[in-house]
Amino acid sequence: MNAYRELKVDGYERVLEIENPAAGLRAWIALHNTRLGPALGGCRMWNYASREAAIEDVLRLSKAMTYKNALAGLDFGGGKATIWGDSRQKTEPLLETMGEAVEYLHGTYVTAEDVGMSFEDMKVFRRKTRHIPSINAGDPAPATARGIFNGIQAVCRQLGIRDLSGLSVAVQGTGSVGYVLIGLLMKSGCRVTASDLNQDRLKKAVKDYGVTTVGVDEIYDTACDIFSPCALGGIINAATIERLSRAGIKAVAGSANNQLAEDGLADVLRERGILYAPDFAINAGGVILLAGETPAGFDRELVDKRLEGIGPTLMRIFEASEKEHKSTVRIANEMAEARFKR
Repeated sequence: MNAYRELKVDGYERVLEIENPAAGLRAWIALHNTRLGPALGGCRMWNYASREAAIEDVLRLSKAMTYKNALAGLDFGGGKATIWGDSRQKTEPLLETMGEAVEYLHGTYVTAEDVGMSFEDMKVFRRKTRHIPSINAGDPAPATARGIFNGIQAVCRQLGIRDLSGLSVAVQGTGSVGYVLIGLLMKSGCRVTASDLNQDRLKKAVKDYGVTTVGVDEIYDTACDIFSPCALGGIINAATIERLSRAGIKAVAGSANNQLAEDGLADVLRERGILYAPDFAINAGGVILLAGETPAGFDRELVDKRLEGIGPTLMRIFEASEKEHKSTVRIANEMAEARFKR
């Protein structure tokens, strides 16, 4: 049986700690803001270094979801769930009890797969909760990749690059999103260099698309036009900005959440002349897909329209950033807050 503990955190509507020793579950669900609607955000499983690290992650991610959903024009708030553990050792009892935890919140939190979790895992969740829209919407990874691709096209327009043919892109991470993105880029004539800790995934990208590969650390020194982080967050810091700058990177545009180690680094990127596509603006494809599940059924036309809207949203951010002499992150934050704080 699940044991629930409410954690009081300033600025968050609800933070829940869940434990079920019999099922091997220790997890957290954070609801940051539900002003626009139920909190929508994925559930990830990660072998955190400590309880504090797990809580910090779920808080940071749930807040980012508030901004992402608002900026995408969705009627959802922001939330996130994290499970502490090795995703290679997950069991059906663990997944079922996590599904029970989602149901415990009575629809105020809607979830989907995230890092360490799969579409198949969500089917197990569904045995215990109805609040899993991805079951009908399908795997959100292709939609996320399509949104990133649309965003990269906007980045190119802002940089004055009219044709993607010959564009060089360094993709960090060849997982579910990165792999699909590589395919879209290669089909458009881009030159792609990729890296991944998981050699099996990297080999698949080489076999299917013929990408060039480099080591996981060498990706920051790869001379190219665009750096596309599609793995874990926090990888843009003072040191990596220096390396990206030396490599001649013109822009950063990828699917990873919370790419900046600190928000202030958006100003550093701007000072270095590196255009930054705010992660929560460009990687909204997955939640856009999930939000396509309506009472009347799945609305593919609405999803396609919103995915196409990622590019124009980024263009508004870029233009306002230039006009107001502010970082793209600050502009994107202001645009999102105009929706959920009004």
